[in-house]
Amino acid sequence: MDTIPYLMKGSTSMRRKASLLLLASLILSYLNTPMARAEAPAVHEVVLTLNDTTAQSKGAIVQLSSAPYLMNDTTMVPLRFVSEALGAEIQWNEATRTALLTYGTQSIQLTIDFNEAIYNGKSVHLDQPAVIVKESTMAPLRFIAECFDYKVSFDSATRAITLSPQKIQPGQAEVAKPKRLTKITVDNLTTDPEINTPKPYPSIVSSIAADRNGRIYLLENNSSLGYVFKEYDPTKGKTPRILSQVNGNGSYNFEYQDIPEYDIRSAPSDVRKRTFHYLDFIPEELKYNFATDSLYVLGSQVVYKLAPEIHMVTHWKTFTTPTLDKNKRIPKNDHSFFFDTADGETFYMGSAFNIYATQKSGGSRYVAKSTKEDTRLVSTVKDGIIYVYDQETGDISTVTDQGYTIVARAHIDHIVNMTSANGVFYAVDSNKVYRIDTKGQIQVHVSFDELYYNRGLYDPKTGRYEQIFVQPNNQDLRFNKDAPEQINESFQKTQVEPRAIEIKEHTLLTVDAKENIILFDGQNQMLRRIHIYE
Repeated sequence: MDTIPYLMKGSTSMRRKASLLLLASLILSYLNTPMARAEAPAVHEVVLTLNDTTAQSKGAIVQLSSAPYLMNDTTMVPLRFVSEALGAEIQWNEATRTALLTYGTQSIQLTIDFNEAIYNGKSVHLDQPAVIVKESTMAPLRFIAECFDYKVSFDSATRAITLSPQKIQPGQAEVAKPKRLTKITVDNLTTDPEINTPKPYPSIVSSIAADRNGRIYLLENNSSLGYVFKEYDPTKGKTPRILSQVNGNGSYNFEYQDIPEYDIRSAPSDVRKRTFHYLDFIPEELKYNFATDSLYVLGSQVVYKLAPEIHMVTHWKTFTTPTLDKNKRIPKNDHSFFFDTADGETFYMGSAFNIYATQKSGGSRYVAKSTKEDTRLVSTVKDGIIYVYDQETGDISTVTDQGYTIVARAHIDHIVNMTSANGVFYAVDSNKVYRIDTKGQIQVHVSFDELYYNRGLYDPKTGRYEQIFVQPNNQDLRFNKDAPEQINESFQKTQVEPRAIEIKEHTLLTVDAKENIILFDGQNQMLRRIHIYE
């Protein structure tokens, strides 16, 4: 009998626990229904009220520095609050009074009292520009919110403004990053196809580029074919194929209105219709643009797109507006010059002294002059904005129709070479490669001391390394003057291994989508890869 009350109490307790568990299960089930989700407060919603300094952001009450108000029928709000509430990053340039907002892959550039904004690299007119009121920067709410994919709702009864996201927010779905290898290797990807074929004039590779799909492109002045563009595709083997050749098939020829650059104090010369002929084209540089997924070749003030088919993209031969400074001229295409586009429609080219822009298919204009010192500039595109790195000062600037605007600084001493890819700069000194983002943050990308050299030629299909055999140096071979392609005396091929990597000022560099370093080793005449990521 003494045990009955105990068991009965235990049973009651168990029944209560079971009831509570059932109730909790029902509540969770209800919360997962569409109706319950609709009624639950949205953590990403932002709520403001006209003429009220109290706001809500991510479920929390926030006190604003200034209350939202109407100005020229535009709702103006504190810029820093709305930027941070929407999850955007903000950078401020006091010298130019410019704010740069970045949100995922999108960006806005606002200048105080200037009614033109730059959205993803394009100029957009504002009904009301950003202003400074009582030391608070006030900005047009609807423009910023809608650019960043937020819906704006207004309740006239309460004068409340609600911002609601219309799609997945940045950071909610992270893209897996490549895994860094524990052993950083150097792979020999190609050999010179003419290495065992003595010729009086060897072929010269003058530029390389890598695309987002792992393909590598080479610009070569071929000893027998002239200028050719080659493609190294690891899925198709270790031998580069000829992608295109500068020839008279018509792909390089186009007509244009010949309007040379003219001074604002003078009129343009007589407009003449001309034909640009392929013989006038001297290719100088390959440029792969991650933002537009396009491979460009530059030279002779003309830009062609190479893939999927060759066609002229733009040129600097038809000036539609006068130059403000008659002493400024189109920069020479050398290491001090940059070329880039954020959208494939407007192209910028510039040096330390001046910037030009041209539209798709042509139509050029002088944009701005600069007070920069003579230096080397390297450009990249991130979130719809063109950034330029100044190798001399370490300044990182945006490029717009207003000129260069410094947004960060990342100085590295004794840089010998630079390149860029996919929104990142890469600087090389005697022993390291540095990674520099557009905010000025510097990381050591790889040190040459940690490199392991794989012997032989890498075969991407098998993953194995084949031995490299070559004839002795050409000067040791005897030629028939009447038939230089014939060898009078044969020599036994010998096995060789290329020397260690030494990156110099004119070493051809690029970076693939996984941030592996690709270079053309001129001394060994081969394409090589510093393999950092899987």
